[in-house]
Amino acid sequence: MKILVIFTGGTIGCQSPDQKNVLHLTEANGAEGNGYDYYLLAQYALSHPHTANSVSFDTLQPIHVLSENMTIAHWNELIQALKRQDLSAYKGIIITHGTDTMAYSAALFDLLLDGLDLPVVFVGSNYNLYDSRADGHQNFSDSVDFICKDGICGTFVIFQSVVYRGRFIKQSKHFLDCYESISGVPFGHIRDGVFTPSCDVTQATLPPSKKEPLLYQVEALTNNVLCLRPYPGLDYSVFHIGTHIKAVLHETYHSFTAGSDIVTFHERLQAQGVDLYVAPYSIRESTYATADHMLASGIRPIADISFEAAYAWLLIQYNGGETRS
Repeated sequence: MKILVIFTGGTIGCQSPDQKNVLHLTEANGAEGNGYDYYLLAQYALSHPHTANSVSFDTLQPIHVLSENMTIAHWNELIQALKRQDLSAYKGIIITHGTDTMAYSAALFDLLLDGLDLPVVFVGSNYNLYDSRADGHQNFSDSVDFICKDGICGTFVIFQSVVYRGRFIKQSKHFLDCYESISGVPFGHIRDGVFTPSCDVTQATLPPSKKEPLLYQVEALTNNVLCLRPYPGLDYSVFHIGTHIKAVLHETYHSFTAGSDIVTFHERLQAQGVDLYVAPYSIRESTYATADHMLASGIRPIADISFEAAYAWLLIQYNGGETRS
């Protein structure tokens, strides 16, 4: 069976400056290799000789960027690279990615690839692959096992043997360097190569769409969505929204609230023809009066996905995609 491995850079594609005489990933955009030109795949073949004999890898490197420098233009490069591939030839796809923005990319492609009859897995590494502390090799091995043995359709992140659904994963935690799902319960775990789903059936039973993936409907994303977060002292008057902005996504506090000044801010945005959304939001939770007032003013909630996925949803919505939440 064949797996498409797409390299995008990040820590998993780096080496320490003080290390010499080690294999390098090419830094040229659009570079392609035969699979074992890459250190990650070469190490996998050495440590998994039996699996390596039954699984072959095609490789692609449309971008090479540290994930903190990920931009919408880079996402567009990845979108076009996927469009150019005959994905029906593969058992699954693995996308190597830096950990800083992996939750955003996983959320975006979970929405764009909904309906694709393949598992897609994002993997990163907490240290560069030549560091003995790195978990990137194990993350990659777990991803191969997940694709070959389970083949569950959807877009996922596998990190430190935990499986997360792309639209539910949150940014990596400061100081702890680990991820979390919006419900606190991941999609599942992998132990000794065996995947065990979690008890959160709302994730485990999430069906793929039967429509053509949005990937083939969206030509290119543009930077027309602005994100804001609430904090004590937030002064909305300092924001001068450019004419290219079509929507603003405002994060909520844990009780799905924001300060009352958000209603006045919404009125100003309306006068400019800019839509205002809030996320995360749970339609199953009782709300405070301030939250009710916020929604009654016409501010739109995006329910039951992560803030990262809500941002991705809006980018697709305001760039020609017929979204499905």
